[in-house]
Amino acid sequence: MDRSREEPAVAELPKIISVDDHVVEPAHVWETWLPERFRADGPRVERRGVGGMKHIGGGTYEQEFTDDGRPADCWVFGDLVYIHKRHVAAVGYSRDEMT
Repeated sequence: MDRSREEPAVAELPKIISVDDHVVEPAHVWETWLPERFRADGPRVERRGVGGMKHIGGGTYEQEFTDDGRPADCWVFGDLVYIHKRHVAAVGYSRDEMT
């Protein structure tokens, strides 16, 4: 019997473990789970219009927000604003929704 064309048994396949998955917290995570006494000062997600974004180096970007810019979700904490770049965790977004 020629077994060269048979599929390997599942037990013979190598175990593959992804070490490059990215998880993005749901937008409501802080409003839902942060204790109420901290919520007003805690981080939050805001949708802002991005007029332009320039990569400076490393993980640093220079960004400009405008009312008529392309909408993007931003993590906001105090005066810090981080644009959630969807290419980091793109599952579930269409190509046209990438920031």
